[in-house]
Amino acid sequence: MPTIVLRYGEIWLKGLNKSFFEDRFIKNIKFLLKKNNIEYDIKNLRARILLKVDKKVPDLKHVFGITSYSYAKEIDLDLKKIKKEVLKLCKKGKTFRITTKRLSKDIALSSQEINEIVGDFVVKKLKLKVNLKNAEQDIFIEILNKKAYLFDDKKDTIECFGGLPVGVSGLCTLILDNKNSILAGIMMLKRGCSLEIIRDKKISYKKLEIFSSGTKIKEVKHYSDYSYAVVDAGTLKNFKERNYRKMALRPLINLSQEDIDKKLKYFC
Repeated sequence: MPTIVLRYGEIWLKGLNKSFFEDRFIKNIKFLLKKNNIEYDIKNLRARILLKVDKKVPDLKHVFGITSYSYAKEIDLDLKKIKKEVLKLCKKGKTFRITTKRLSKDIALSSQEINEIVGDFVVKKLKLKVNLKNAEQDIFIEILNKKAYLFDDKKDTIECFGGLPVGVSGLCTLILDNKNSILAGIMMLKRGCSLEIIRDKKISYKKLEIFSSGTKIKEVKHYSDYSYAVVDAGTLKNFKERNYRKMALRPLINLSQEDIDKKLKYFC
């Protein structure tokens, strides 16, 4: 089964309640896998989540909390095996560099020593040139839990949106009355909020559901008693004072329409 190395950012900073965020994060990942009928094995290890799947996972980048992930080759932590597998990853005629990260100290060699040993081996075997600043192939070796995970960072790594897992920050009510409201909703989901929506117009919220990680977005006529805030797409240019009788959140308040359009394109 292919191995996916998942990285997360803000969750790592959560201190004593970090496990609460991690549990929700993993639950959201599992929802996506089950939704796509993907068999999986998942492990939560230090600074990484390892996911073994039977096929590629669509829309994994839409799970908030993930900063990036890589499809990697998992091998035993043996320097001879590492060198052999790195040769298979390297393409002839292209510059390269080796980048090692020891996420666990399961080998006596330092990261720099591994870089030099494996890099020297590749140069001798394939006659490739090293380029540390702008290599055409950036071969990563991540060492974790007595295993090595190998991948070409330029080819096998997908950048994601980061943020917090949906469902860790309470329920907000989104006023969905124009296309900018979609971005306001996405930005609240990224901060870990769940959403209910009040639609003043017939605007599709399918793009919000893509990012909701299995947390159902309910359409309501009036905001719920347990909703802690109302979210609208107001900016400084079109700001209107409204009596929501709850805390009002305006995530787009300091953005121009050009900024909003760019962010919508970025997410969608």
